[in-house]
This record gives sequence, C-alpha cells and structure tokens, in this order.
Amino acid sequence: MKPRDSRGTLESVLWAFLSMPVVVLLAATGCGNPFGGTEEFVVQIDSITGPASVSSTETLTVRFWGFLGPNLCSVLDHVDRNRTPNALELTFHGENRGGTCLQAVSFLDHQEEIAPPLGDPFTVRVSQPDGALLEKVVRVR
Repeated sequence: MKPRDSRGTLESVLWAFLSMPVVVLLAATGCGNPFGGTEEFVVQIDSITGPASVSSTETLTVRFWGFLGPNLCSVLDHVDRNRTPNALELTFHGENRGGTCLQAVSFLDHQEEIAPPLGDPFTVRVSQPDGALLEKVVRVR
C-alpha cells in the first residue's frame, strides 16, 4: 500500500480556511458578479407628495417616493423633464451597476422645485415602467 501524501490534504485545508473570508464577504454583499455591467430601467414611483395649492408667485415643491432595487447597486441615474405652462412630465431612470453590492433595499426620495409661472391647475405627471402615468394636480391661486 502506498503512503498518503499529507501535504496535499494540508494545502486543501489551508486553501479552504484562507478562502472562507472571501466567500463570507461575497455572501454578505449579494454574491453579485464583481465584473457585472450596467442595466438601465424606468423607476417605479409609488407616490407624489406636495401641497394641494400654491400661490401664483410661489415655487412648487414636490417629492417623489419609489423603489429602486433590492440592493445598493440600484441608483437613480437621471430624470427626463418636459415642462409646459400647466404641467411637468417626468420619467425617472435608474441604473443597476452590477458588481458586488450591499444587500439593502434601495428607495427613491427625490425632490423637485418648480418655479413660477404655473398655470391653474398645474399637473405633475410621472411615467411608470408599464407606461401608466401617476399624477398630482395642484391648484394655483
């Protein structure tokens, strides 16, 4: 019978022991592909908050709340804006940057300041991923 080479077994145990922190780190941060590319998407906006009315000389401040993604790789990339006298139409674009990410839900909390003049009524519209529109109507006095 041939004697076993204990050096191979020791190297395997040592390799497993030294690689364990890397495995634990990847598991804690989402096991993402550290070389992953980016993915663009339209952000789902859950609500628009702001005043029911403003004066004709007042700046209208509205906030948008939504869900970006399941981890911190999902971020707001940019906002498309189209302004008319009686409306502001927005589309929020997110980006999932891939890679290894902290597993924490990423939410959107965004504020827009809309300067006068504002027509009455003034409507804020947000395009949703499915093509639907979310609206908030503000009266201008």
